[in-house]
Amino acid sequence: MVIFAAIGVLLVSALYIYYLFLNPSIKSKEDRDIIYYTAVLKKNPEDPDAYVNLAAAYAQKQEYDRSQKLLTEGMKKFPKDFRFPIEIAKNYYKIGSLSQSEKYAKKALDIRNDLSIAYYLLGKIRYRQRRIDEAQTYFSRAIKYDPYNADYYYELGKIYEEKGYRKQAIDLYKKALEYGPDLQKVRDSLERLNENAER
Repeated sequence: MVIFAAIGVLLVSALYIYYLFLNPSIKSKEDRDIIYYTAVLKKNPEDPDAYVNLAAAYAQKQEYDRSQKLLTEGMKKFPKDFRFPIEIAKNYYKIGSLSQSEKYAKKALDIRNDLSIAYYLLGKIRYRQRRIDEAQTYFSRAIKYDPYNADYYYELGKIYEEKGYRKQAIDLYKKALEYGPDLQKVRDSLERLNENAER
């Protein structure tokens, strides 16, 4: 009896793998993730990872309403999980609702105050609002809590460049390249600064 059950599980798993990964009608990773995490969530509605990953897949497809709905449900079920408010904040940032993005980034910080991604997002918000000094403070805090993230150094470098502190900007861009050697935007910024210095 156990052998038949095991064979049944293997058969179902094989069919599921075929459907997800070999089925030519499913073209994108996001579509595969949506199918997979919907099934996971259906099987275990108490899985916070399934909520976050399914919401992320919808956000990647720019289906922000679906993503936000899942994240809001997840935040109610798992109020101590900082991922829900931070993902909501990221979605709001992407659609340009900066005040809502700020609200949820700060909610994430209420749960965990060393969350570098929340400080980074607040820095991005302040930068878009042209509140440069506040953006600088937030990017510096993001680096304090995650000193290995290339994007944080890049954003702080942009601020120093904008303020006219060329040497500091170059140092920050070089640090960004150290942690993200494939970031073309950083290479472009360094090249621009070096060209300006030669003039």
